[in-house]
Amino acid sequence: MVETGSQTHTVFARDAAHVGSLLHEAHAAGHSVLPCGQRSRQARVLPQATVDCWLSLAECQKMLWLDVADQTCEVQAGMSPAALISHLEGTGLELAVMCRNPNSGTLGGLFMAAEASLLSPSCGPTRDFVLGASWILADGCSVRSGARVVKSVAGYDVTRLLLGSRGQLAINTSLILRLRPAPRELLWFQVETQEWLQIQTQLAPARLVFPAATAAHSIVVFANFAPQHAALTPLDAGEGEQQRLLYLEHMTTLVPPASHWLEVTAEACAPGAPHFGRRP
Repeated sequence: MVETGSQTHTVFARDAAHVGSLLHEAHAAGHSVLPCGQRSRQARVLPQATVDCWLSLAECQKMLWLDVADQTCEVQAGMSPAALISHLEGTGLELAVMCRNPNSGTLGGLFMAAEASLLSPSCGPTRDFVLGASWILADGCSVRSGARVVKSVAGYDVTRLLLGSRGQLAINTSLILRLRPAPRELLWFQVETQEWLQIQTQLAPARLVFPAATAAHSIVVFANFAPQHAALTPLDAGEGEQQRLLYLEHMTTLVPPASHWLEVTAEACAPGAPHFGRRP
Protein backbone atom coordinates (compact mmCIF):
# COMPACT_ATOMS: atom_id res chain seq x y z
CA MET A 1 0.00 0.00 0.00
CA VAL A 2 1.05 3.60 -0.59
CA GLU A 3 1.43 5.41 2.71
CA THR A 4 -0.03 8.83 3.38
CA GLY A 5 1.76 11.84 4.80
CA SER A 6 4.25 14.44 3.63
CA GLN A 7 7.44 12.39 3.99
CA THR A 8 8.99 10.72 0.96
CA HIS A 9 8.65 6.95 1.04
CA THR A 10 9.33 3.92 -1.15
CA VAL A 11 6.89 1.19 -2.17
CA PHE A 12 8.03 -2.08 -3.73
CA ALA A 13 6.22 -3.71 -6.64
CA ARG A 14 5.94 -7.50 -6.97
CA ASP A 15 5.33 -7.55 -10.74
CA ALA A 16 4.08 -5.41 -13.61
CA ALA A 17 0.43 -5.70 -12.60
CA HIS A 18 1.31 -4.55 -9.11
CA VAL A 19 3.17 -1.56 -10.58
CA GLY A 20 0.00 -0.40 -12.30
CA SER A 21 -2.13 -0.69 -9.16
CA LEU A 22 0.45 1.12 -7.00
CA LEU A 23 0.67 3.91 -9.56
CA HIS A 24 -3.12 4.39 -9.60
CA GLU A 25 -3.21 4.30 -5.81
CA ALA A 26 -0.48 6.93 -5.51
CA HIS A 27 -2.17 9.25 -7.99
CA ALA A 28 -5.53 8.81 -6.23
CA ALA A 29 -3.82 9.95 -3.02
CA GLY A 30 -2.42 13.01 -4.79
CA HIS A 31 1.20 11.83 -4.63
CA SER A 32 3.96 12.53 -7.11
CA VAL A 33 5.69 9.32 -8.24
CA LEU A 34 9.02 8.36 -9.81
CA PRO A 35 10.14 4.80 -10.57
CA CYS A 36 13.44 3.48 -9.22
CA GLY A 37 15.42 0.32 -8.48
CA GLN A 38 17.78 0.46 -5.51
CA ARG A 39 18.29 4.23 -6.00
CA SER A 40 22.05 3.62 -6.28
CA ARG A 41 22.27 6.02 -9.27
CA GLN A 42 19.82 8.66 -8.11
CA ALA A 43 22.43 11.12 -6.79
CA ARG A 44 24.13 11.13 -10.20
CA VAL A 45 21.26 10.98 -12.67
CA LEU A 46 18.40 12.69 -10.81
CA PRO A 47 20.15 14.76 -8.12
CA GLN A 48 17.31 17.28 -7.79
CA ALA A 49 14.45 14.77 -7.67
CA THR A 50 11.90 15.42 -4.92
CA VAL A 51 8.78 13.26 -4.97
CA ASP A 52 6.27 11.92 -2.50
CA CYS A 53 6.71 8.30 -3.53
CA TRP A 54 9.47 6.22 -5.11
CA LEU A 55 7.99 3.18 -6.85
CA SER A 56 10.72 0.54 -6.74
CA LEU A 57 11.05 -2.54 -8.96
CA ALA A 58 14.06 -3.82 -7.01
CA GLU A 59 12.15 -6.95 -5.97
CA CYS A 60 11.28 -7.88 -9.58
CA GLN A 61 14.37 -9.95 -10.34
CA LYS A 62 13.29 -12.90 -12.49
CA MET A 63 14.86 -14.25 -15.66
CA LEU A 64 11.75 -14.52 -17.84
CA TRP A 65 13.41 -16.51 -20.62
CA LEU A 66 16.85 -17.22 -22.05
CA ASP A 67 17.53 -18.31 -25.63
CA VAL A 68 21.16 -19.41 -25.74
CA ALA A 69 21.10 -20.23 -29.46
CA ASP A 70 19.66 -16.83 -30.38
CA GLN A 71 21.84 -15.05 -27.79
CA THR A 72 18.92 -13.15 -26.29
CA CYS A 73 17.05 -13.08 -22.99
CA GLU A 74 14.33 -11.19 -21.17
CA VAL A 75 14.76 -10.13 -17.55
CA GLN A 76 12.68 -8.19 -15.07
CA ALA A 77 14.00 -4.67 -14.60
CA GLY A 78 14.94 -5.20 -10.93
CA MET A 79 17.59 -7.82 -11.68
CA SER A 80 21.15 -6.67 -10.96
CA PRO A 81 23.97 -7.01 -13.52
CA ALA A 82 25.72 -9.38 -11.10
CA ALA A 83 22.63 -11.61 -10.94
CA LEU A 84 22.47 -11.72 -14.74
CA ILE A 85 26.11 -12.85 -14.83
CA SER A 86 25.16 -15.71 -12.50
CA HIS A 87 22.23 -16.71 -14.73
CA LEU A 88 24.51 -16.76 -17.78
CA GLU A 89 27.21 -18.86 -16.13
CA GLY A 90 27.98 -21.90 -18.24
CA THR A 91 26.22 -20.55 -21.35
CA GLY A 92 29.31 -18.91 -22.85
CA LEU A 93 27.37 -15.65 -23.18
CA GLU A 94 27.62 -12.21 -21.60
CA LEU A 95 25.93 -8.83 -21.56
CA ALA A 96 28.81 -6.68 -22.83
CA VAL A 97 28.11 -3.78 -20.50
CA MET A 98 30.41 -2.77 -17.64
CA CYS A 99 29.14 -0.06 -15.30
CA ARG A 100 29.16 0.98 -11.67
CA ASN A 101 27.04 -0.75 -9.03
CA PRO A 102 26.89 -4.25 -10.60
CA ASN A 103 25.67 -5.74 -7.29
CA SER A 104 23.45 -3.03 -5.85
CA GLY A 105 22.21 -1.41 -9.07
CA THR A 106 19.49 -2.82 -11.32
CA LEU A 107 19.48 -3.44 -15.05
CA GLY A 108 16.44 -1.23 -15.41
CA GLY A 109 18.26 1.61 -13.67
CA LEU A 110 21.38 1.06 -15.77
CA PHE A 111 19.56 1.39 -19.09
CA MET A 112 17.06 4.04 -18.01
CA ALA A 113 19.94 6.20 -16.76
CA ALA A 114 21.89 5.67 -19.98
CA GLU A 115 24.83 4.73 -17.78
CA ALA A 116 28.27 4.91 -19.38
CA SER A 117 29.92 1.52 -19.96
CA LEU A 118 33.66 0.86 -19.89
CA LEU A 119 33.09 -1.52 -22.79
CA SER A 120 31.38 1.03 -25.04
CA PRO A 121 34.49 1.73 -27.20
CA SER A 122 34.88 -1.96 -28.07
CA CYS A 123 31.34 -3.32 -27.76
CA GLY A 124 29.04 -0.35 -28.37
CA PRO A 125 26.87 1.89 -26.17
CA THR A 126 24.59 0.41 -23.54
CA ARG A 127 21.32 1.07 -25.34
CA ASP A 128 22.44 -1.07 -28.30
CA PHE A 129 21.97 -4.15 -26.12
CA VAL A 130 18.25 -3.53 -25.54
CA LEU A 131 16.11 -5.08 -28.27
CA GLY A 132 12.76 -4.43 -26.62
CA ALA A 133 11.09 -3.74 -23.31
CA SER A 134 7.85 -3.65 -21.32
CA TRP A 135 6.58 -0.39 -19.86
CA ILE A 136 3.90 1.12 -17.66
CA LEU A 137 2.89 4.60 -18.80
CA ALA A 138 1.80 7.39 -16.47
CA ASP A 139 -1.87 6.51 -16.99
CA GLY A 140 -1.21 2.91 -15.91
CA CYS A 141 -1.37 1.50 -19.45
CA SER A 142 0.99 -1.45 -20.20
CA VAL A 143 2.87 -1.39 -23.51
CA ARG A 144 5.58 -3.41 -25.26
CA SER A 145 8.21 -1.94 -27.55
CA GLY A 146 10.85 -3.44 -29.82
CA ALA A 147 11.11 -7.12 -30.64
CA ARG A 148 12.70 -10.37 -29.55
CA VAL A 149 14.81 -10.66 -32.68
CA VAL A 150 18.12 -8.87 -33.19
CA LYS A 151 17.25 -7.59 -36.68
CA SER A 152 13.92 -5.83 -36.57
CA VAL A 153 12.83 -2.69 -38.43
CA ALA A 154 9.16 -2.77 -37.45
CA GLY A 155 7.88 0.71 -36.68
CA TYR A 156 9.36 3.66 -34.79
CA ASP A 157 12.04 2.84 -32.23
CA VAL A 158 9.98 3.58 -29.11
CA THR A 159 12.45 1.64 -26.98
CA ARG A 160 15.24 4.14 -27.63
CA LEU A 161 12.86 7.03 -27.05
CA LEU A 162 12.14 5.79 -23.53
CA LEU A 163 15.62 4.54 -22.65
CA GLY A 164 17.64 7.24 -20.95
CA SER A 165 14.53 9.14 -19.79
CA ARG A 166 15.40 8.31 -16.15
CA GLY A 167 11.87 7.09 -15.46
CA GLN A 168 10.23 10.38 -16.39
CA LEU A 169 8.37 8.99 -19.42
CA ALA A 170 7.57 5.40 -18.41
CA ILE A 171 8.26 2.73 -15.81
CA ASN A 172 10.42 -0.04 -17.23
CA THR A 173 9.28 -3.48 -16.03
CA SER A 174 11.30 -5.85 -18.25
CA LEU A 175 14.08 -5.78 -20.86
CA ILE A 176 14.82 -7.98 -23.88
CA LEU A 177 18.61 -8.02 -24.07
CA ARG A 178 21.05 -8.87 -26.83
CA LEU A 179 23.88 -11.06 -25.53
CA ARG A 180 27.19 -11.97 -27.14
CA PRO A 181 29.83 -14.71 -26.76
CA ALA A 182 31.91 -14.16 -23.64
CA PRO A 183 35.72 -14.09 -24.00
CA ARG A 184 37.41 -17.44 -23.36
CA GLU A 185 40.32 -15.65 -21.69
CA LEU A 186 41.25 -12.10 -20.68
CA LEU A 187 44.89 -10.92 -20.87
CA TRP A 188 45.83 -7.91 -18.72
CA PHE A 189 48.62 -5.43 -19.42
CA GLN A 190 49.92 -2.14 -18.11
CA VAL A 191 51.40 0.47 -20.42
CA GLU A 192 52.47 4.09 -20.23
CA THR A 193 49.52 6.12 -21.44
CA GLN A 194 51.52 8.15 -23.94
CA GLU A 195 53.02 4.98 -25.42
CA TRP A 196 49.59 3.38 -25.67
CA LEU A 197 48.30 6.36 -27.64
CA GLN A 198 51.15 5.81 -30.09
CA ILE A 199 50.97 2.02 -30.48
CA GLN A 200 47.26 1.19 -30.23
CA THR A 201 46.72 1.46 -33.99
CA GLN A 202 49.44 -1.16 -34.50
CA LEU A 203 47.53 -3.78 -32.51
CA ALA A 204 44.20 -5.51 -32.74
CA PRO A 205 41.48 -3.60 -30.85
CA ALA A 206 41.59 -4.00 -27.06
CA ARG A 207 38.50 -5.11 -25.20
CA LEU A 208 39.02 -2.66 -22.36
CA VAL A 209 41.21 0.38 -21.66
CA PHE A 210 41.08 2.56 -18.55
CA PRO A 211 43.47 4.73 -16.50
CA ALA A 212 45.55 3.00 -13.86
CA ALA A 213 45.76 4.29 -10.29
CA THR A 214 48.92 6.09 -11.40
CA ALA A 215 47.76 8.63 -13.95
CA ALA A 216 50.78 8.05 -16.21
CA HIS A 217 49.73 4.46 -16.98
CA SER A 218 46.76 2.70 -18.51
CA ILE A 219 45.35 -0.78 -18.01
CA VAL A 220 44.71 -2.58 -21.31
CA VAL A 221 42.78 -5.84 -21.56
CA PHE A 222 42.72 -8.07 -24.63
CA ALA A 223 40.27 -10.92 -25.17
CA ASN A 224 41.42 -14.39 -26.23
CA PHE A 225 44.91 -13.41 -27.41
CA ALA A 226 48.11 -11.86 -26.02
CA PRO A 227 49.67 -9.25 -28.34
CA GLN A 228 53.43 -9.02 -28.49
CA HIS A 229 54.79 -5.52 -27.94
CA ALA A 230 57.66 -4.31 -25.79
CA ALA A 231 55.60 -1.44 -24.39
CA LEU A 232 53.03 -3.81 -22.90
CA THR A 233 53.88 -5.16 -19.43
CA PRO A 234 51.87 -8.23 -18.37
CA LEU A 235 49.71 -7.56 -15.33
CA ASP A 236 48.35 -10.02 -12.80
CA ALA A 237 44.63 -10.45 -13.46
CA GLY A 238 43.80 -10.06 -9.78
CA GLU A 239 45.59 -6.73 -9.55
CA GLY A 240 44.06 -5.57 -12.81
CA GLU A 241 40.58 -6.47 -11.55
CA GLN A 242 41.16 -4.48 -8.37
CA GLN A 243 42.16 -1.44 -10.41
CA ARG A 244 39.10 -1.89 -12.64
CA LEU A 245 36.78 -1.91 -9.64
CA LEU A 246 38.52 1.12 -8.19
CA TYR A 247 38.18 3.01 -11.45
CA LEU A 248 34.50 2.10 -11.79
CA GLU A 249 33.83 3.25 -8.24
CA HIS A 250 35.13 6.73 -9.02
CA MET A 251 33.94 6.91 -12.60
CA THR A 252 31.51 9.80 -13.08
CA THR A 253 28.55 9.94 -15.41
CA LEU A 254 27.96 13.25 -17.14
CA VAL A 255 24.26 14.05 -17.03
CA PRO A 256 23.06 16.09 -20.01
CA PRO A 257 20.59 18.92 -19.35
CA ALA A 258 16.92 18.00 -19.37
CA SER A 259 15.44 18.10 -22.86
CA HIS A 260 12.91 20.84 -23.49
CA TRP A 261 10.91 18.15 -25.29
CA LEU A 262 10.44 16.09 -22.12
CA GLU A 263 7.13 17.66 -21.09
CA VAL A 264 5.75 17.41 -24.62
CA THR A 265 6.84 13.78 -24.93
CA ALA A 266 5.44 12.89 -21.50
CA GLU A 267 2.05 14.32 -22.50
CA ALA A 268 2.17 12.41 -25.79
CA CYS A 269 2.92 9.14 -23.95
CA ALA A 270 -0.06 9.45 -21.59
CA PRO A 271 -2.35 12.37 -22.51
CA GLY A 272 -4.04 13.93 -19.49
CA ALA A 273 -2.28 11.73 -16.92
CA PRO A 274 -0.05 13.19 -14.15
CA HIS A 275 3.52 13.21 -15.41
CA PHE A 276 6.08 11.18 -13.47
CA GLY A 277 7.55 13.35 -10.73
CA ARG A 278 4.49 15.62 -10.69
CA ARG A 279 1.43 15.63 -8.44
CA PRO A 280 -1.99 15.08 -10.07
